[in-house]
Amino acid sequence: MDLKSKLSQKAFDSVSKLEAEIEKVIASDRVREPQLTAEEKQIIARHEQVVAQYAPMQKKYSQQHEEAQARLTELQRIYSSLILDGKETPESVANILVYLPVLVDVLSDVYQYAMRNVNTANGQINMIKKKARERESVRIENE
Repeated sequence: MDLKSKLSQKAFDSVSKLEAEIEKVIASDRVREPQLTAEEKQIIARHEQVVAQYAPMQKKYSQQHEEAQARLTELQRIYSSLILDGKETPESVANILVYLPVLVDVLSDVYQYAMRNVNTANGQINMIKKKARERESVRIENE
């Protein structure tokens, strides 16, 4: 049986308030900037450069991939309807339909490469900061 259910309403409210305050402290600790060593600052700076380099690329190629995919789908629909209607299909459409899937795949690969680099760099930054926070909390506990 839960211990809270045995408390009076006033005690229950007090415990709930304390729990909320503890959660606030924990949440603020997760977002606060920890004290970093010089080496950690250098590593984070390198990762931030990677994010700055690849984030715009990720956005750009994501958009281009979506546009190329939409164009490919539309051309395939048009080409199929021309064939089904028994009409002559322009050679230019057939040529585009040969190259456009390759372009879509390349754009997808480039987008995924940029996304992986951004996510990896952000993950490394977060891991370094988390370790620094843990190091600080251990130091505070030992004092």
